[in-house]
Amino acid sequence: MPVSDTRHPLHTATASAGETPAAGLLLFRSACFSPNSEANDAAILRAVADRLAAPVQLLSEDELPLSADRRYKLILSMGRRPGTLAWLKEQETKARGCSIPHWA
Repeated sequence: MPVSDTRHPLHTATASAGETPAAGLLLFRSACFSPNSEANDAAILRAVADRLAAPVQLLSEDELPLSADRRYKLILSMGRRPGTLAWLKEQETKARGCSIPHWA
Protein backbone atom coordinates (compact mmCIF):
# COMPACT_ATOMS: atom_id res chain seq x y z
CA MET A 1 0.00 0.00 0.00
CA PRO A 2 1.53 3.35 -0.98
CA VAL A 3 1.92 5.89 1.77
CA SER A 4 2.57 9.46 0.75
CA ASP A 5 4.22 11.85 3.17
CA THR A 6 6.96 14.12 1.97
CA ARG A 7 6.91 16.67 4.77
CA HIS A 8 6.57 15.02 8.18
CA PRO A 9 10.08 14.28 9.48
CA LEU A 10 9.17 10.94 11.02
CA HIS A 11 7.98 9.45 7.72
CA THR A 12 9.96 9.04 4.56
CA ALA A 13 7.80 6.82 2.35
CA THR A 14 6.40 8.61 -0.69
CA ALA A 15 4.14 7.56 -3.50
CA SER A 16 5.99 6.99 -6.76
CA ALA A 17 5.16 8.97 -9.86
CA GLY A 18 2.14 7.49 -11.59
CA GLU A 19 0.76 5.80 -8.48
CA THR A 20 -2.87 6.18 -7.48
CA PRO A 21 -3.47 9.35 -5.46
CA ALA A 22 -4.17 8.85 -1.78
CA ALA A 23 -7.71 7.71 -0.98
CA GLY A 24 -7.26 8.55 2.68
CA LEU A 25 -5.78 11.36 4.72
CA LEU A 26 -4.27 10.80 8.16
CA LEU A 27 -3.52 13.97 10.13
CA PHE A 28 -0.97 14.27 12.92
CA ARG A 29 -1.85 16.64 15.76
CA SER A 30 0.33 19.71 16.08
CA ALA A 31 3.36 19.19 18.33
CA CYS A 32 2.02 21.82 20.75
CA PHE A 33 -0.84 19.41 21.61
CA SER A 34 1.46 16.44 22.00
CA PRO A 35 4.70 17.63 23.60
CA ASN A 36 7.43 14.98 23.63
CA SER A 37 5.01 12.49 22.06
CA GLU A 38 5.50 13.16 18.36
CA ALA A 39 7.13 9.74 17.88
CA ASN A 40 4.19 8.02 19.60
CA ASP A 41 1.71 9.88 17.39
CA ALA A 42 3.73 8.90 14.33
CA ALA A 43 3.77 5.25 15.40
CA ILE A 44 0.00 5.24 15.90
CA LEU A 45 -0.76 6.76 12.50
CA ARG A 46 1.84 4.55 10.78
CA ALA A 47 0.17 1.45 12.30
CA VAL A 48 -3.23 2.66 11.06
CA ALA A 49 -1.81 3.41 7.59
CA ASP A 50 -0.23 -0.05 7.42
CA ARG A 51 -3.60 -1.69 8.10
CA LEU A 52 -5.68 0.27 5.60
CA ALA A 53 -6.29 -1.34 2.25
CA ALA A 54 -5.92 1.91 0.31
CA PRO A 55 -3.21 4.49 -0.34
CA VAL A 56 -3.06 7.19 2.31
CA GLN A 57 -1.36 10.53 2.78
CA LEU A 58 0.12 11.50 6.17
CA LEU A 59 0.25 15.20 7.02
CA SER A 60 0.51 17.44 10.04
CA GLU A 61 -2.52 19.52 10.88
CA ASP A 62 -0.13 22.48 10.60
CA GLU A 63 -0.18 21.93 6.82
CA LEU A 64 -3.92 22.60 6.47
CA PRO A 65 -5.90 23.78 4.63
CA LEU A 66 -5.28 21.61 1.61
CA SER A 67 -6.22 22.41 -1.94
CA ALA A 68 -9.96 22.77 -2.40
CA ASP A 69 -9.91 20.34 -5.31
CA ARG A 70 -8.37 17.49 -3.26
CA ARG A 71 -10.92 14.90 -2.16
CA TYR A 72 -10.51 11.91 0.13
CA LYS A 73 -12.73 8.92 0.85
CA LEU A 74 -11.50 8.70 4.45
CA ILE A 75 -9.97 11.26 6.80
CA LEU A 76 -8.61 10.24 10.21
CA SER A 77 -7.37 13.10 12.35
CA MET A 78 -5.53 13.57 15.61
CA GLY A 79 -5.81 17.32 15.02
CA ARG A 80 -7.06 19.66 17.70
CA ARG A 81 -6.49 23.16 16.33
CA PRO A 82 -9.72 25.14 15.86
CA GLY A 83 -8.80 25.67 12.19
CA THR A 84 -8.31 21.93 11.73
CA LEU A 85 -11.67 21.15 13.29
CA ALA A 86 -13.36 23.75 11.08
CA TRP A 87 -11.63 22.31 7.98
CA LEU A 88 -12.77 18.79 8.92
CA LYS A 89 -16.35 20.00 9.41
CA GLU A 90 -16.22 21.67 6.00
CA GLN A 91 -14.93 18.47 4.39
CA GLU A 92 -17.65 16.47 6.08
CA THR A 93 -20.45 18.73 4.86
CA LYS A 94 -19.28 19.27 1.29
CA ALA A 95 -17.60 15.97 0.41
CA ARG A 96 -20.19 13.33 -0.28
CA GLY A 97 -18.84 9.86 0.32
CA CYS A 98 -16.08 11.03 2.67
CA SER A 99 -15.97 9.25 6.01
CA ILE A 100 -14.68 11.26 9.00
CA PRO A 101 -15.15 9.15 12.16
CA HIS A 102 -15.74 10.99 15.42
CA TRP A 103 -14.34 9.87 18.73
CA ALA A 104 -15.47 11.15 22.11
